[in-house]
Amino acid sequence: MIANKFVKFAALAASVLLALTAATPATAKAWSPTSGQTLTDGKFMASSAEDSANPQTYSLIYDENANDSICQVIGEGSCAATHKLSGTYVLGVCTSATDTLCIANVSVFAQGKTAASSPATVIRQIKAPTVGVAAANAASIPNGGATTLYTGAVAHAGGASTYAVTASVNVDIAAGKVSASEYSVAVVPYTEKRGGFVGPSISAGQINDYPQADCVFLEDNFCGQIEDFAANTRVSVTVRMPATKYSFLGARLTAPELVAKKIASGVDLTVTGNPVSIQQLEVALDPSSVPTALGIRKPQAKQTKVFSGVTAITAARALVKNKATATRTFWQFNNWDSDLVANGLANAKCGSTAGIRGLFATDAIASDGFVPAKDGGAFKNTINGVLNDPSGAQHAGTIDVLVDPVFAKCALGKSSGVALSLPSSAKGVGYALSAGKSGTWLKASAKGIKYSAPMTLAVK
Repeated sequence: MIANKFVKFAALAASVLLALTAATPATAKAWSPTSGQTLTDGKFMASSAEDSANPQTYSLIYDENANDSICQVIGEGSCAATHKLSGTYVLGVCTSATDTLCIANVSVFAQGKTAASSPATVIRQIKAPTVGVAAANAASIPNGGATTLYTGAVAHAGGASTYAVTASVNVDIAAGKVSASEYSVAVVPYTEKRGGFVGPSISAGQINDYPQADCVFLEDNFCGQIEDFAANTRVSVTVRMPATKYSFLGARLTAPELVAKKIASGVDLTVTGNPVSIQQLEVALDPSSVPTALGIRKPQAKQTKVFSGVTAITAARALVKNKATATRTFWQFNNWDSDLVANGLANAKCGSTAGIRGLFATDAIASDGFVPAKDGGAFKNTINGVLNDPSGAQHAGTIDVLVDPVFAKCALGKSSGVALSLPSSAKGVGYALSAGKSGTWLKASAKGIKYSAPMTLAVK
């Protein structure tokens, strides 16, 4: 897994660590990482905790013309709309057909039903910092919201039908115009938990945020306790995003459907799919004898450290005896423009129908990147996991790839279909490959994947 790259978010790392080590935990039903603070034998806790979606539940914009001061209302006071502004917007709900940077539709429904027949109902937006816009600038700059709570058509594993939807996007505002780069959208089941919780707030020009690993969001005295999705659940989210330059989506879901429509402000993007169960690894280690391949630098007793990447999972496999510590269900997707730049797929030669080149979804713990790199006449990616789930049963992995036909014809010379291939070592119980179309998208899938070693897949 590659770490999320949201601007300014690294500044919250200290408060995240504090929250993991000092906050009073909720009693989570879905798995959450164990704090190193609980260890009493001089060890620290190393974890593969999922980090591909931005967990920030509120909007936060900085004014680069004013020493990166926090801008709560654009166009008022010292925060001029003409200044260079940047940060993270969490999208609110669309209120009109012309709104941009907003959530248009959410559905959480049973397998066999349709998203259109099962729309989720908005409960409310959480109480968290948002970004306002002065009336004089409202026509060109949207407001920044916070995580929105919904009631879905099916109950989750915790028994309620409540879901938190966080759609986060990096934004840059210059000369009164908004541009966007990377974004993530996550739907998380939750139940209400009351207690001595403290929500994020802005005071004295500083953001105060003490998140907890078992809470998808926090408000004063309230935690959205994370739950798992129920089996046979399907989720669909439509967001309106500005056009990004290269857009290839990475996702934590399976059986995907994708609709991308050009609109005046960018793209109207709908992603539908089933949640997937992701293996989670954690192990208590002596700070003086950490495998180099884990990529953990200078750990200390009682700390909580996260490892990620294909090489790190190989190193962790022996430590956990090829058996996951836990699993947790996820439904989320991201675009990874920076990865496209890095792997050479970011070029002007190959376009796409509506600005989205494709989607790569997997339940593997780690991959080289959520977008495959072109190698010869194929897209390739290396993924990794561990052999068994906590029950001892072999994990049956999944991969789904959707490729825009315009992009596929240019990049791969394929217009009627693509095929997915994996090494023979990937063949687990129920292993099967399939190919076809999902709407206009070229589709290739694999199920029953055995995660016994790193494996390189190819789409061609």
